[in-house]
Amino acid sequence: MNSRISIVIISIAALFLVSCGKKDHFTVQGRIDGLGTATVSLTYFADGGLKRITAVSENDKFGLRGEASAPALAILDAGGSRLATIVVRNGDKIKITGPADGSDRLKISGSSSSDKIARWVFDNREALASGDTRGINESIARFIGENKSNMASTALLSTYFNPRGYERTADSLFSLLSPEVRTPALTHNFNSVLASQLAASAGRELSSLTLYDRSDSVVTFSTRRKSYSLIAIVGTDHVQRDSVIPAIKSLSTGSISPRVAILEISTAPDSTAWKNSVAPDTVSWRQTWEPVALTSHALSRLAIPSVPFFIVTDSTGTQLFRGQSVTEATSAIAKKISSK
Repeated sequence: MNSRISIVIISIAALFLVSCGKKDHFTVQGRIDGLGTATVSLTYFADGGLKRITAVSENDKFGLRGEASAPALAILDAGGSRLATIVVRNGDKIKITGPADGSDRLKISGSSSSDKIARWVFDNREALASGDTRGINESIARFIGENKSNMASTALLSTYFNPRGYERTADSLFSLLSPEVRTPALTHNFNSVLASQLAASAGRELSSLTLYDRSDSVVTFSTRRKSYSLIAIVGTDHVQRDSVIPAIKSLSTGSISPRVAILEISTAPDSTAWKNSVAPDTVSWRQTWEPVALTSHALSRLAIPSVPFFIVTDSTGTQLFRGQSVTEATSAIAKKISSK
């Protein structure tokens, strides 16, 4: 009898130890001097959805617990201000310390990628403070060359690299990243996180966009050229793209076409992939591409959650429609024109 009891006790203990060792969540604990009592939130995309976890700090301390079965880029906000960009995944026990008024002086442990991001921010604090685009971009290029397989490289390229005037460099750097840290899912999903942060300003006036065309020339698209503009942001899924092209063509060839400007923007991971995908096209509208896709400076401010995505503006740049339905987008233009 005693032996049976011992077996049961041992079995329960073994199950307890196994359950305790399961990596089914991650934790983020912080002590931010001067934070006091404030709402702290962590926003990230994982397991098919956008996640946001919050806590209220007490005496400068906070704790967060979340789930991410695969590594995910996340934004940590404290007191309404962005505190840090970190990498999270199940099993991580991340600790963050530093001053509330100095995100460039944070110390992060428990995640090597997050620590690398924080160290880079600290080492480049003067360039970041002065807005030294060239210095920042060159520093990121060096970092990526030394950390091709680290998600910190993806984070820095997505959030700190300014591709304007450095488009070819951005394209080359993106191609340098190891496949596991530059998947479309990873970069597009992080854009969903950025979009949730930028939602308040997403609908502001959109007067122009500067992008690359098929001949590698820099072109500027202005929404003021015609009465209405349709901006179509598409991905690399041929079936998905082919399904929306007929609706766009109806605008470019119909009776209302003289009053409508059309811009197609590809989120292909590199220019070669994009050019190959549009090579067979015989469309009349402008086709363009943007380095670093949705997380680029040109597109991130539009808070595009996923592709395909469509924006309709009038001649003042006011956004009249935002959404994922090309039918609704084209109908919005047709209704506006027919009502006048």
